[in-house]
Amino acid sequence: MLSDTNSVNKQLKNTEWDISKAKNWENSFPSKTIFINKGKKTKHSLQIIASLALLGPNTTRELAKFTIKQSKNYPYSKPRNQDSRVLEQTFSRLIKGQQKRKTGKKKSSEKYPSLESNMYVRKIGEKINEKGKKVNLYSLTFTGFLFSLGFNFKNDDFKKLLHNASRHHLFFAYVQKIADCTSIHFIKKIFLNPISEIIEEDKIRLDEEISFYFSYMAESIGRSLGKSLYVFDSIDDDEDMEKLQFVKHIQKLTFYDDRPTSDWPHAMVDIFYPNNDDLDFFLEHAHLAMEENLLYKIMQKVHLVYFGYGGNYIPRRTQKIPSSKRWKRFQKYYPEYKNPRERDKKEKIMIRYDADYIPG
Repeated sequence: MLSDTNSVNKQLKNTEWDISKAKNWENSFPSKTIFINKGKKTKHSLQIIASLALLGPNTTRELAKFTIKQSKNYPYSKPRNQDSRVLEQTFSRLIKGQQKRKTGKKKSSEKYPSLESNMYVRKIGEKINEKGKKVNLYSLTFTGFLFSLGFNFKNDDFKKLLHNASRHHLFFAYVQKIADCTSIHFIKKIFLNPISEIIEEDKIRLDEEISFYFSYMAESIGRSLGKSLYVFDSIDDDEDMEKLQFVKHIQKLTFYDDRPTSDWPHAMVDIFYPNNDDLDFFLEHAHLAMEENLLYKIMQKVHLVYFGYGGNYIPRRTQKIPSSKRWKRFQKYYPEYKNPRERDKKEKIMIRYDADYIPG
């Protein structure tokens, strides 16, 4: 395609092992509408996404080594530098994009579409490699993690995906907490398979602004929860009564209020990131406005379905919502405010999550 690509291909022919034999994770999402699944770049793009999903933030060199290890035909116990270097070059171009060329050898300022420009992968920092050089550290975006749901990972790998996604995003942290009390199978059925299904049906287009689909995601999860409540309600054996208890764990970890205060998102962060290291990581890399908007919509739908099932009375909130650590620090200096709601009222602060979030 380009001279750089030809150079890499020549290197491949001179190596004892062909990197095309590295594991190619298959993804079930539609190839016609998703950038990653189009063209010759697909195999290596899938390797990048799957590796980041399983490893968490990493460098292109480590991603290359991990991918090589997935091959049953690799003849060495550890990936050789020359093999990982060749694959790393390919990964780097796919993530950052390669400059287009004009006539002859002149380079254009324009780049080909990349995993970074299409918001599947993002740079989150740098680290010092074994040679003492600074190298980029990459992670999946929220869209990248959603795309990862299309991989047919076994449960152990899926747990790694969920753990890594939960470090970055409130929605996945909420799902992770419920999984800790229930099971991966249950979490897939109620929360994640419904999202995968509407992506497969092309009702969510990952190459577009994902925040426009938050309400649709919440609706899909609500339908799944409603179906599960219907099934559990009609069976009374011990096994399914245990499943019903799983559903009740959702209620315990849902904190919906139809009149949320300005302290609500900070309280959610405290609940789902109790560990200081995890909290610092989340706050450093999260877009809090987007995170709280999605979580609120999901919790709203879960609340309405859980309490409204069978025509029951729906309370205004799922349960008492604790004040955040941030609020407690604030109150030390402003004791005249008894609670966040009182402050919001006096300061005329209005919080609304019913409208779709528009990034800006």
